[in-house]
Amino acid sequence: MLSPEQIEAYFDRIGLPDETRRALKSVIKEETDIEAITILQKCHMSAIPFENLMFYYTKTMKPPSFEIEDLFEQMITRKRGHICDATNLLFAELMRSLGYSVYCTTMRRNNPVAGLLRPVNGDQSLIQYGPW
Repeated sequence: MLSPEQIEAYFDRIGLPDETRRALKSVIKEETDIEAITILQKCHMSAIPFENLMFYYTKTMKPPSFEIEDLFEQMITRKRGHICDATNLLFAELMRSLGYSVYCTTMRRNNPVAGLLRPVNGDQSLIQYGPW
């Protein structure tokens, strides 16, 4: 769980408006403030970019850490981005820290052949899905 100080630092990092901060802190979780959560998500997505520089511009080429403290340090303290699963993991931790129930799931990536983003005339044989 993120501490109250970490939550404030997160809100500062993403530029969350004061009104939305108050709404997220005071809402009874059974009566979720969808508007406040929507603003929170938009601010997060706007401020914390997808970034994969660690894979290309490091001397050690080691896999990134997915420990919450390490993610917080990189994205909030150092004001960097991260790969999509890491940014979503940190966002999920923020939501849990605010008292929300969070259900994380898996995803699959479409690896289109020859730049095809969708089937041609319904032919899905050229679409290849990556692992879970």
